[in-house]
Amino acid sequence: MRYWLAILSVFFWAMMTVPAAAQDAPDKVDVLVIDPGHGGKDPGCHGKTALEKDVVLSVARKFGKLVQGKYPDVKVVYTRSDDRFIELWKRGQIANDNHADLFVSIHCNAVDNPSAKGTETWLRGSQKNAANLAEVQRENAVIYQEQNHEANYSQSWLDVVTATVHQDAGFENSLYFADELQGLYKDRIPASPDRGIKQGPFYVLWKSARPSVLTELGFLSNPAEEKFLSSEAGQDKVARCLLDAFSKYKERIDSRVEASSAPVADDAGPGGDPDAGETGFRAESGMPDQGDAASIVFKVQIAASSRRLELKSYNFNGLSELSRSYDASRGMYKYYYSSSSSYSQIEKALLRAKQAGYSSAFIVAFEDDRSVPVDKARSKAMQ
Repeated sequence: MRYWLAILSVFFWAMMTVPAAAQDAPDKVDVLVIDPGHGGKDPGCHGKTALEKDVVLSVARKFGKLVQGKYPDVKVVYTRSDDRFIELWKRGQIANDNHADLFVSIHCNAVDNPSAKGTETWLRGSQKNAANLAEVQRENAVIYQEQNHEANYSQSWLDVVTATVHQDAGFENSLYFADELQGLYKDRIPASPDRGIKQGPFYVLWKSARPSVLTELGFLSNPAEEKFLSSEAGQDKVARCLLDAFSKYKERIDSRVEASSAPVADDAGPGGDPDAGETGFRAESGMPDQGDAASIVFKVQIAASSRRLELKSYNFNGLSELSRSYDASRGMYKYYYSSSSSYSQIEKALLRAKQAGYSSAFIVAFEDDRSVPVDKARSKAMQ
């Protein structure tokens, strides 16, 4: 929660504009595309001796090697693995072509002021802050070094970015990774201030239709940060931050997929006693169920899993109004969407759950927080 408040309003507006069809059930994280910025004839920014293209390539290789060592089943793809020039549009296209579950573009900063320092991570957006825009323009300026750039970028891409950025269904996942990464930078590289999470119309992020971030490792124009980022120890530390952020990201997305695809448990408990040994519910919203404590309550069961997941919308395909119970006899957590004393209202909730990807979801009923047959609950509710 370190950075979320700063962009919360932008985030919710973004999610409200995502078309329902774009919010497909996620896949597990098994493809990572790493983009070392610049390369070849484009050196990027520089310090007294270090070139951005060299620093980020070294960090990218270290990051990729760590991922492959920890997750042999994850496919790691580099937009460049040596000192060559790759057009911006091709970098994002590589992520798309490989169906990347995460695209990480790695860069360094530089400004005229040698005291400027710190790390920051960018998401797709239409940031108009003058200082931020200057950085965006610097990264995008490589377009003019490309052959046939008039043809490749003939459309006003900035207008397209502004119009379509909030239709990115991977925005929430991008935000989660960025938050984890910045937190790790802050904890492990305290000499480098946390400059936070920002949004800007970087072409390399716009071209990728996958969850994407662009991270700035520090300022090569700052002597101390240049020394750190040029050293093996410094690059190893940064690469480890990237690995651990990726691990958190993979764990979160994979557990979300497991909850979405896990077979939904039968409601009949041992000996015909439904949900025997099950605890009460904990509502994410903190809102009480409709009606009195003794009234009938209907819910939509969307998943059952041996893993205890946080009741957050990003774990459940964007659904909110979540609750959870635990069946001790089976060692199983059950997850529910919505709550209503009206059966007609819960039928509408069931439809929304199925549209969100929970095709096997079904309606369950409770009385005094105990599971009861749905037909019996409907009869009582009508009395």
